[in-house]
Amino acid sequence: MWSTTGGREFRGAKRITEWSDNEFIGKQVSLDVTDVEDRDGEVVVTAQVGGNGFNGPSHFSFRVDGDKVSRMTIRA
Repeated sequence: MWSTTGGREFRGAKRITEWSDNEFIGKQVSLDVTDVEDRDGEVVVTAQVGGNGFNGPSHFSFRVDGDKVSRMTIRA
């Protein structure tokens, strides 16, 4: 799902798992994490992505509710 901010947003464990199963598992993905920061209650991970799928820089934003990730947004 594309969000209004130009990235893809996944809400809930089921959608995040579907994303992982479709775009990470079996794609020989590598992540070279270059930065991690807390921005207004979201954890933002900046990484260089490589593998047999998308390659290039990405920003992964995670919203945590309690002890679970409730939303993940990916922006290139």
